[in-house]
Amino acid sequence: MIPNDDAAGVASLETSIDIIEYLERQDGARIIDIAEALDLSKSAVHKHLTSLRQREYVVQEGDAYYLGLRFTYLGEGALTRKESYIRVRNLASRLSTETGLESGVIIEENGRGAYLKSETEDVGRLHMGPKLGDRTHLHTTAAGKSILAAMPPEQVDQVVDHWGLPAMTENTITDRKELLADLERIRERGYAINDEENSPGIQAIATDVQRRDGTVLGGIGLTMSHFQTDSEWFQTRLPETLLDHVAEFEETL
Repeated sequence: MIPNDDAAGVASLETSIDIIEYLERQDGARIIDIAEALDLSKSAVHKHLTSLRQREYVVQEGDAYYLGLRFTYLGEGALTRKESYIRVRNLASRLSTETGLESGVIIEENGRGAYLKSETEDVGRLHMGPKLGDRTHLHTTAAGKSILAAMPPEQVDQVVDHWGLPAMTENTITDRKELLADLERIRERGYAINDEENSPGIQAIATDVQRRDGTVLGGIGLTMSHFQTDSEWFQTRLPETLLDHVAEFEETL
């Protein structure tokens, strides 16, 4: 469901979330740094941090504040709240073992992609890549495009209308007609290709994972460096491996 930007929110809660997200980006910060970065008074920042520390969501070390491990507890709850989430992550790990490639799983939340399994969880990284729970625009990744391709046209329009088509690289699709044409190709062949559209030098293939009722669980993909893609293996055998594993997995949902 696309968020309603016109709905009224709670200003103080939004400030706390801004502080939390700033602490995550900076890996900790002092009150004065937070106040300057977020254009807040030091007293306001101190009040929010005090509440967060009392609830054990932040910890204080000297004059700096850091996120507490309580967030890990909440994150684990989000990650495991559905058995299918655990199982599709396990499928991605099996694909990594069989192919020797990085695997990732993206689910759609509020019209954007959220990493249910990040490539950086596996051993032998090609790049730093996204972290578990990171957000991304669906049109910039193979897994995200596979999700879009499985959506009804009106839902695709809602996503694009709300989030736009921002560019991550010079290869990112930023034209609506071009995106719709790519989504049609994805439907025809059964899988999506990311040609350096999210990160330079990185390509991927992905397909959507559907439940028995036809709803989409998410998109699952395999990532590789550009030099690995000019081969019969990438063009034919790898897509077959991905599609076969996903088809078998869907029978168990």
